[in-house]
Amino acid sequence: MPAGMRGDFVYVDGQRIVSNRVALKSGIRFAKPSDPQSMLRQITQQRRGIASYPPTGGSGGPYIRNYSAQGVNAALGYATIPCDSAFSGGDNGFMYFNSYTADSSGSVLDAGLSVDATITAHAFINNQGTYLYSGWTDENYTWACGQHLGIMYGTLYGSGYNILMVGIPSYDPTVFLLPPTSSTWTHGAWNFFPSPSVLTSGSGQWNGIQSPCMGCSVAKMFTISPANTTNDTSCFGLCSINQVPDGRWDQVVMGELILPCSQTQGQSATCTIEYTTNGSWYGALNTGGGGSKAATGNIVYSNNDVNQGLEGIEMGRAPVNYGSSGYQVPAGTFQTLIPIPTPQPTIRPKCPTGCACTSITPGQPLVMQPNVPCPQ
Repeated sequence: MPAGMRGDFVYVDGQRIVSNRVALKSGIRFAKPSDPQSMLRQITQQRRGIASYPPTGGSGGPYIRNYSAQGVNAALGYATIPCDSAFSGGDNGFMYFNSYTADSSGSVLDAGLSVDATITAHAFINNQGTYLYSGWTDENYTWACGQHLGIMYGTLYGSGYNILMVGIPSYDPTVFLLPPTSSTWTHGAWNFFPSPSVLTSGSGQWNGIQSPCMGCSVAKMFTISPANTTNDTSCFGLCSINQVPDGRWDQVVMGELILPCSQTQGQSATCTIEYTTNGSWYGALNTGGGGSKAATGNIVYSNNDVNQGLEGIEMGRAPVNYGSSGYQVPAGTFQTLIPIPTPQPTIRPKCPTGCACTSITPGQPLVMQPNVPCPQ
């Protein structure tokens, strides 16, 4: 345009944003049109720079990582999103599982729960740096903080699929020892999606269980993912004045997905994880700042953070006294879990002789008495 007549411009081609004004560029975000929730979530997780086993370091924000032994490709656990969390600058919190290969440049797959500024949790899958919006059943489900949520994730041997399942368990996993045979979740979201080829190469056996990738591993992650590299005051599970972490994990195990593992999309899904009870699936724990944004942050986790633990991260936020508002997730100590009570059969007294009512005796068929009125 001629001098003196030039205006501001913005050019967008789906991958790049070009403008003569930085302020115009910073106000634009990409959203996939087929995903109506994408702009609501505004997930800003960055991939972590991992080059080998064991997975150490990273550049995607401060993290707490519990990783498995090599050859382990699945995990199951129960996460409780901490209510005393606060995010600024477009940050998000995450509690999830992920997969690594020995030579990957980052976690190949991240899958679990993302938490936005409203402290609401959503299920997410990041497949090699790209968020997955197809193939979901009830991706739009959200869960409030303080809700105990089951997460199952992994690569199913011989199927070419990875699986993520999230839902509310029928029993409280912080009180009851959930049975290894079965557990029912409701208000769930799940996805069976094609596995990246790097997670299905080099198969073998881990502890006698078929493993789709003997060079791979999985990890339990607790992170804050920064939207930029400017220090702010985000905190996730470490915002209270006593600085006791209260992002909570319960009954975490790692192993391999096995059959039965299938879905009727839009209706139900069932999957199975096999693991060793002696904990041989565990590798180790490491933490990191994950970039300049966490340089002034604080990372805290409880001792024995493998099967159950309390975790929290803050990046310069002044601790808050929530008092008795009930806003915090109670941290405390982990209690000894008790077995789920066995449902007892319904027992009603036998009907008086000559009455038209039903008699129920445990283990016996129903008995109908002669057809005469029963006393009230």
